Amino acid sequence: MSEIKRNKKFNDIYAAAKKLFWQYGIKKVTVEDICNEAKVSRMTFYKYFSNKIELVLVILGDLFDDATKKYDELFSNNDSFSEKLKKMLDLKIQLSNEFSMQVVQELYNSDIEEIKTFFEESMTASLAKTREFIELGKKEGAIKKDLPTEFIIYQIDMIYKQMQDESLYKMFKDTTELTQSILDIFFYGIINDKDK
Repeated sequence: MSEIKRNKKFNDIYAAAKKLFWQYGIKKVTVEDICNEAKVSRMTFYKYFSNKIELVLVILGDLFDDATKKYDELFSNNDSFSEKLKKMLDLKIQLSNEFSMQVVQELYNSDIEEIKTFFEESMTASLAKTREFIELGKKEGAIKKDLPTEFIIYQIDMIYKQMQDESLYKMFKDTTELTQSILDIFFYGIINDKDK
């Protein structure tokens, strides 16, 4: 994909697809829908992408790369661990605003092998960065040193598995509310003292 120049037509297709995917989900959107939204011909679409899935993977790859850069910048700055954690939680909420519930559900439960593989590899990379972050928190004394890192990673992995349960999505009106609830329960538990 890197050999294709990202010109105006590419960007029009990309923006149209992203808008439609986020609004209706990946499965429901067709190449024809994307072409109509982007005001390009199917021939133009296929000049840049061999199919819809390739386009999905380009968009997801860009989003993951952008999020990774933001997290890397956040982790490498001179803030205390507590301040980094607050900014990380804010960033997770901000990123969740970009996705509809339909898209999140499709990503966690994709039956499309390429998307499933990409998502699993992205989650593995994310967990590796999370492990580094946990170790930093332990080093600074913000995370209990006697709490095994692997147990924390296990708990995060369990959240990923819970995201495959369709009944979870029925409890929340949007991805921001869902993400906020997951972060609250994971970092603060159910006791109302997170401001202390």
